Amino acid sequence: MFQYNNIQNQYFGHFLDGLSAEDPLSLLNSVISLNAELSNAQNVESCKKKIDFYFYELQSKCEDLFEDDRLNLFNSYFFDQKKLQVAPLKPSCLDELFIDQLIVKGSASALPVSILYSNLASRLNIPIYFMNSRHFHIVKWMQNGRSYYLNLACGGQILCQQELLSLVCTENHEDRESCLEILPLKKVFELYLNEMIQLLEKSAQFDKLKLCLDLALHIDSSQFGLLAKRAVVNNRLGNGKEALCDLKRYFAFNDISCAPHELRTTYQELSRFYDLSSNSTTNIDFLH
Repeated sequence: MFQYNNIQNQYFGHFLDGLSAEDPLSLLNSVISLNAELSNAQNVESCKKKIDFYFYELQSKCEDLFEDDRLNLFNSYFFDQKKLQVAPLKPSCLDELFIDQLIVKGSASALPVSILYSNLASRLNIPIYFMNSRHFHIVKWMQNGRSYYLNLACGGQILCQQELLSLVCTENHEDRESCLEILPLKKVFELYLNEMIQLLEKSAQFDKLKLCLDLALHIDSSQFGLLAKRAVVNNRLGNGKEALCDLKRYFAFNDISCAPHELRTTYQELSRFYDLSSNSTTNIDFLH
């Protein structure tokens, strides 16, 4: 069975600290560490060394260049020389979200590509930011107080005004006003976790799914949808007490009559079981 005993709340807090400080390096480190846990791999340092090598190569080429020239050279290096690309389809397996697999295969889902791109760009003093948008392949470059929007699915090309307007129009109506705003790195990591959670749900990898849910709820404990998911996962893993604890908290904020059937029945069955167990223990104690 998948184990992650070395990841506890203290560890969660440790590698999320840098995200609060908006440190792009900490975002990449968090993602690589999570990738290693989910794949049982021991290649964290080798992956980081490979990325460091990319940076040192770029640093030597970018010395004394103006920012826009650095960006052009960086795009050529990233997309043409290293052939790192955004996969055209949504991820269908975990590998397509892993940074090390992006480096090995040259292609990955938009979010890991954007995470690696923004990390290297920031180390070259090119300010790249994530946006509050569902289009993970579009990032914001800010230069001299102006904002430009780069399409990482097209070699880092700058979107023209018409393309930007079309992009905004594809967002949900309620999100259009905020979709071009900068997204904090902790929120980016939450989005990355949500991508993981969706894939792990489909493949029924409940032990790994629990890890991602634990981490997501450590970041934001008010995500009641994820709390309900974790209750179901805990129950399927045989962690009845943990499942009941999650459900009690969930139903403290949500009407039980409106909950999905599986949640209601799981809550009722676990409540009855642990009430009976508690009563049996009390009776035994009384007899003794």
